[in-house]
Parts: sequence; C-alpha cells; structure tokens
Amino acid sequence: MPRRQFSLVVVLCLAFAAQAQTTNPVDTARQLAATANDNATTLSERNEALQKLQEAAQLFMGAGEKVEAARVLNRVGRLQLTLTSP
Repeated sequence: MPRRQFSLVVVLCLAFAAQAQTTNPVDTARQLAATANDNATTLSERNEALQKLQEAAQLFMGAGEKVEAARVLNRVGRLQLTLTSP
C-alpha cells in the first residue's frame, strides 16, 4: 500500500510540473514578437524575424488579442516591404 501512495504522489508531482510548464499563448506570442529583429540586415535574419512575427500574429489572433495581432502584422508588412524592395 505505501508503494501505491508513493507512486500516486510522484504522478501528481509530474502532473503539476507539466501544468506549470505550459505557457499562455499570449505570453509566447509576446516573447516571439520581442525577439524578432526588425532591423535585421541579412536575408536569413530578415526571414527569421518574419517567421517569428507571423507566428506571433497567429497566436495573438487565436487568443483573441486583435490589437496586438494588428501591431505585429504591421511589423510583418514593413519587414516584407524591406525584403521585396530592390
């Protein structure tokens, strides 16, 4: 019987740890948007920033944060203009 109780305690601790590690999509989107480099100079850096911003916009839209999504999408647009201008 004590072995079962120990197993139950271990399982509960793991469940709480897993729940604590799951993050809020809005927080994840804010982190992505913050790490995107709008002033990148190389093509690969700009593409990386564009991917981060697009993913952040999707997360904001999924969470219903339309204003923050619009801000990020404006940044996406400016970055795309930079990528396509000669």
